[in-house]
Amino acid sequence: CQKKLVGKGCNYIVLTSKRAFFSFGDYKVVNAAGYGCQEITIPPELAEKLDVIMKLNGNQFLFPRPDKRSEHISRAGFGKAIVNMMLKCIKKPICCQTLRNIYTTHMFEKKISTNDREKIAREMGTSLTLLRNVYDKYMKNEALPLESEDVSEESSDSEVDL
Repeated sequence: CQKKLVGKGCNYIVLTSKRAFFSFGDYKVVNAAGYGCQEITIPPELAEKLDVIMKLNGNQFLFPRPDKRSEHISRAGFGKAIVNMMLKCIKKPICCQTLRNIYTTHMFEKKISTNDREKIAREMGTSLTLLRNVYDKYMKNEALPLESEDVSEESSDSEVDL
């Protein structure tokens, strides 16, 4: 983490002319898996779009609360927003976990090395074993969950600064 920007355990975005990245220090398995703070580089094309969004928001948050734009949305609130957006767009209540499962399945269907799969797992804050389990479950034609269990609750104890 870049501690001079934000304290440990925070999520933030850095958009400069030289570098653009997300820094994740507060996510579900940060302590359990021991992955610590992760930086994800943002491609220049996306960085330009995010910069416009940040300027339109008029504040420091990529995802401000809809009811109080001076505060960031909580982790639970973000999950609920994803489900609501998916309902509007495709008429299905797809949650963040399902999106992760779709991505995992897509990546495992590609012929990529074990090292590349381990890198993807690390970037997702999980283990290769757990990703392999998701893929194996899909390949056995078992239904993956569509709805998150707690999408209706706004949690104030798990805040995300994006």
